[in-house]
Order: sequence, then structure tokens, then C-alpha cells
Amino acid sequence: DEGSVPIRLDRYCIDGQIFRRGNAKDAPAAILIDISGSMSLSAEEIESVCEAAAGKAIVATYCGYNGGGELKIVAKGLRRAPNDQLGPRWGGNAIDGPALKWLAKQKGRRVWWSDGIVTGKNDITKEAIRAASRWAMGNGIIRLAYASQVISYLRNPDSVQPCGVPEVARLG
Repeated sequence: DEGSVPIRLDRYCIDGQIFRRGNAKDAPAAILIDISGSMSLSAEEIESVCEAAAGKAIVATYCGYNGGGELKIVAKGLRRAPNDQLGPRWGGNAIDGPALKWLAKQKGRRVWWSDGIVTGKNDITKEAIRAASRWAMGNGIIRLAYASQVISYLRNPDSVQPCGVPEVARLG
């Protein structure tokens, strides 16, 4: 495709992308993936984003459960977690706020792959969490809703229209 030295010869048969992209400032530095149950993601979707992000971005997943949650780095540089560790946990959104704060601290472009259902601890909706997500999006974090959008964004950031500010979940 382009570049001076083929770095990823292992990708020749997969997608032909054997050169590293040279314009790092246009590639996202971090991708945060909401793997809560409402996202209904498959491990294959997460894997496709990790593959597209190889060498371009750090990829983290997060999910809340039991009043807490977990944010896990699943890809960084050319390394990534095994496929069996990429799948969704089918939990809740209890840690949206802390996860977005982590993303806001990352350098460069930042992408939040989420359906926009934002809640707080124990999945009780909090207006403060919505305000935090608005703040994050107002500070350079863009929200995308589908794997295909994230992959397109990795290839060409100007080709994708970001989603708006998420709505607060109405529970019970």
C-alpha cells in the first residue's frame, strides 16, 4: 500500500497491509470498548478492532459488575490478549465514569466504542455520569457505535461521523 519498509509481512495474505502507517497523529492513540451486555458484542468484533489497531493504538475494554468493574488493556502496540480473553463479560455499565476518565488521560486521539447507555455504580443512573461523558466528548473523545465505524476511523479518521452525547439510561 504505502511506506518504505514492509513491517507486517504476516498480514500479506490477510489484508495486504504490510506497511505501518506513517501519520501517527491522525491515528487514535486509545480505543475504549464498552463490553457491557447492552452492547451485544461478539469476540470476533472485538478481535477485528484489535487487528485493525495493531501498531496504531492501545485498546482497552471495560465492564461493570457487583458494584465495581474491570478495565483491561487487551491490545498495545503489536501485542494483544488471546482471543478467549477478548469476549464480552455481559455485565453492566457501573464503571462508565472511571473508564472515561482513564480514556481522557490518554494522549492523542481517543475513541469510545459504546452504545451510549451511561449509568453509575450498581447501574443506578446518575446525571453526574452523563455530565462526565459530555465532558469527555467535549475534550476530544469521540463516540462510535459499531465495529465497522472504529475500523474505518483507524484507516481514515475523517471518514467517520461521530455519534452524539449519550442519553441517560432509564432503569425500572
